Amino acid sequence: MCFVLVQFTIFSQNWTAYYSDSKIQIDFAKVNYFDDKHGINHKRIVFQYTNKTNQELEINFSRIHVYDQQALTSSPEREFSIILAANETSSYSEGNKKDKTYYIFKKDDNNFIHKKLTSFDLVNITSK
Repeated sequence: MCFVLVQFTIFSQNWTAYYSDSKIQIDFAKVNYFDDKHGINHKRIVFQYTNKTNQELEINFSRIHVYDQQALTSSPEREFSIILAANETSSYSEGNKKDKTYYIFKKDDNNFIHKKLTSFDLVNITSK
């Protein structure tokens, strides 16, 4: 699978389909995140959620992160819920850049954080 890197401030991700059913679609992209003020330069996996129905919808899921071949097993960032209006798409943006529902840390390009994301998986995806 090929991923395209884009600078965080552009927000023109090339989305890759991750999950889709008759009600929802979840896509992801890879971005570079820069914060010069705080000296941050790292990569993120970012998400976009789409409600394909004509009604408000709540999406619930769990997320598994694997860093350096070891699953992250004790994290408050494993259970997520998002409510979308009818036919709404909500994706990673400047306004939600700190909301972990919309991103996963992948790699620190400054090498302050040595762990690197090996893989991730969204499980127990439900909608109501």
